[in-house]
Amino acid sequence: MSKILKSTMITILFLFICMATSFASIPQSDMVIGGITMGSSLDYVEQVYGLPNKSYYGEGDWITGESLIYEYVNGNNLFKVVAGTKGNFNRIVYSVTCREKGLSTPSGLSVGMNFSEVKKLYGKGSAIKKDMAVFPIDKCSYYEYNSGSNIMQFAVDSDGIIRQIVIFN
Repeated sequence: MSKILKSTMITILFLFICMATSFASIPQSDMVIGGITMGSSLDYVEQVYGLPNKSYYGEGDWITGESLIYEYVNGNNLFKVVAGTKGNFNRIVYSVTCREKGLSTPSGLSVGMNFSEVKKLYGKGSAIKKDMAVFPIDKCSYYEYNSGSNIMQFAVDSDGIIRQIVIFN
């Protein structure tokens, strides 16, 4: 009986260690791109970046309503902000996608940097499949980090360069 109990406890301890190391996290204060956070208003986005090149409505859900999408496009670069349209979520940002090299997180991470910089700050992250990525890019690998209430995803090319950063909740 003692061997079974000991074996069970060791297995449980091992599982907790595996779980703790498999979920990399980023502080909530770093869940910002180009000064835009989850929960910012579209009015604030307009104050910072002006009116978007393109805005349109997309799919939503029963909580946030139909999505209102703002796209700021500069050549091949893209900064996309998605907000809800319903109730308390009206014009409130819940997703930011960045393919723009000039915008960064508070810790200085940006598109065009080597992904090794992310790993130095936050660890390896959780690798995810392309079909789980938000706005996937061809020929990229995807890594995800959690802050508790928000998720940050990185699209990384075969040379280890960050091609996209997405924050969503």
